[in-house]
Amino acid sequence: MKRMAGALLALMMLALLLTSCWNRRELDTLGIALGIGIDKQDGEYIVSAQLANVSAVAAKKGGSTAAPVLVVQEKGRVLLEAFRRMTVQIPRKVYLSHMRILVISEEVARDGLKYLLDLSRDHEIRGDFYVVIARNTSAHHVLEVITPFERMPANKLFKALEHSEKNWAPTRGVLLNDFLQQTFLIGKEPVLPGVTVQNPGQSANKVDNTQKTSDLTITKFTTLGVFKKDKLIGWLNEEESKGFNYITGNISSTIGIAPCPDGGSIGLEVKRADSSVTGHFRNGKPEIRIDISVDVNVAEAACNIDLINPEVIARVERDAEKSFSDLLRASVYKAQRIFRSDIFGFGKALHKADFAEWKKIKSRWTAIYPDVPVHITTKVSLNETGTQLNSYLKFYEKEE
Repeated sequence: MKRMAGALLALMMLALLLTSCWNRRELDTLGIALGIGIDKQDGEYIVSAQLANVSAVAAKKGGSTAAPVLVVQEKGRVLLEAFRRMTVQIPRKVYLSHMRILVISEEVARDGLKYLLDLSRDHEIRGDFYVVIARNTSAHHVLEVITPFERMPANKLFKALEHSEKNWAPTRGVLLNDFLQQTFLIGKEPVLPGVTVQNPGQSANKVDNTQKTSDLTITKFTTLGVFKKDKLIGWLNEEESKGFNYITGNISSTIGIAPCPDGGSIGLEVKRADSSVTGHFRNGKPEIRIDISVDVNVAEAACNIDLINPEVIARVERDAEKSFSDLLRASVYKAQRIFRSDIFGFGKALHKADFAEWKKIKSRWTAIYPDVPVHITTKVSLNETGTQLNSYLKFYEKEE
């Protein structure tokens, strides 16, 4: 009896240590936001929320033709006001913990994001979603496009940016937390990728858009936008965006083009790209050195080339090095001389190299940066030529 009483007392004491789910909310009371869009009109923010249509997703097997998401739009002087105003349209509170993408219009980005970035204050926001800029379209329009690739458009945007970053050099995914850190740093300015709507049409926000084989409306990522602090000041083109990613070490795999010795082009698949950005002071004056080492394989030979000949391989490597060097110099020139924005983190490299000297120029870095000498070296190693040693053009020439 005493043992049973002791066991019961122990269980009661353990129960006091257990916590209850004090802030539990049922799923049918929440509007789960997968994407948020921010536009501006007449001095107020126009906020769009792409909400998961849970009933449509659950009814998928039953042949439901309802749209998988609902895009709700409201205005407000601050973002929270717009979110709360959305409750007059939907019987749920907008829940932001599952956000995948934040789309900001170019107009809003050029005005500055410092007031919007306080969005991260909300305890429901995790900061592990991508931030992108809507180019030549509204953020609302980007969010409402339904495509056949993913049932949830926000998931399509998230995954497309992930895959393109790994396989195509001009794009880069930037998480909210990373963008926030860079806006406050001296010596490193942020960039954000652009997104646009291709083939805009009246069926873009309808399930009908997923039933086409061509000319369907889709969202498409473009090049990188350059910032100074929290303000968008311009765009890099495709080649300059590639150069940025090479310099900042953000290349996993991509395709580069080099000239063939006797005309034509050769496609080189980049398998590895190592980058080093170092700073040093010469007689108190800052200088930057960029070293890029790239391993490539022959992906396509659209020319008559002898890939068995070591001299030809060496020539291709030299030509590729020059192409890479020109690419990097164009990107650096655009950032230094045109935008005057330190997107490569040259100031950060100088800080790391010599903190005492950096402190002397830190307050004047914005004025000094455009004229800092930048020395670039590239090294290309061609490792594999694929399963075919020579171009098929050689075989056609023999037959002729």
